[in-house]
Amino acid sequence: MKYLHSFYHMFFFACVYLLFFSVFRQKRNIMSNEDYCVFLLVNRKRVVFASICLLSFLKFVKAPPQIFILDDGSLSRIDKKILLFIPFVTLYSKLEADAKMQKYEKKYTDLKNARKNTFNRKITDLLLIKDNFQRILILDSDVVFFSKPKELLDFLTGKNRQIKMLYMQDFQEAYFTDLEEIKNAYLSLPVSRLNSGVLALSSEVITEKFITHFFTTYYHKGWAGKIRPLWIEQTAFGLLATKHPSEKLPKTYSLGSQSSKKSIVCGHYTSDIDYKWSSKLKYVSDVIFNW
Repeated sequence: MKYLHSFYHMFFFACVYLLFFSVFRQKRNIMSNEDYCVFLLVNRKRVVFASICLLSFLKFVKAPPQIFILDDGSLSRIDKKILLFIPFVTLYSKLEADAKMQKYEKKYTDLKNARKNTFNRKITDLLLIKDNFQRILILDSDVVFFSKPKELLDFLTGKNRQIKMLYMQDFQEAYFTDLEEIKNAYLSLPVSRLNSGVLALSSEVITEKFITHFFTTYYHKGWAGKIRPLWIEQTAFGLLATKHPSEKLPKTYSLGSQSSKKSIVCGHYTSDIDYKWSSKLKYVSDVIFNW
């Protein structure tokens, strides 16, 4: 098992550097695309995953976007150097993000409490960048792109202006509590089976009012500490998608466990990749055979 673990990490680093040189050779003389940006929340265990995710996306993009990586507070100096090695990356340390978010937290105590849950920062900290770009692509670090994501790029580059959000489909209603409770609290239902692993939206839909109302309601209902702290931000995105014209991405944007080695655009491998060897090996297999 020790040797398998070492091989696994060597494989990852090889993928990162092969991808890097492939992408950098193509993009080094190209100005970045200012219409949209990419946003990731990254922890120390996911640094190499995040690198593969970003480089696999850049591989299919003509004009690369600005990339904003949010450190959850666990990244080491070496981790940050690895991520900053990727073209067009800006990295926000936790201290930097906390300082910039203070102006909102002073007004809304519930927002300050919400940001103590790392995953909630995936939506709250969009307030840091939303005014500088027309559209934002939010990615989980365990996503890998295997072919050109045409639907995403059409939206992000402004070719599809009829909708305001595009999102990956989940295989379940992955929200923090049952739908009836959500409807009673927020007076609407989230869209069906949204997965926020790959999610693109127009910046105009991310508002201080929506985010603060969502978390104020969450805390006033007494849910904090009583229900699973998972999928809170995913529930917020689901409700946001109900309020604005939105579409599901095709099933070729799929969860890793459901992905086919044929015609897949991207795979989202979920948290299983952190602790299940079967998921780790599937990730390795898919990367090898789809590239």
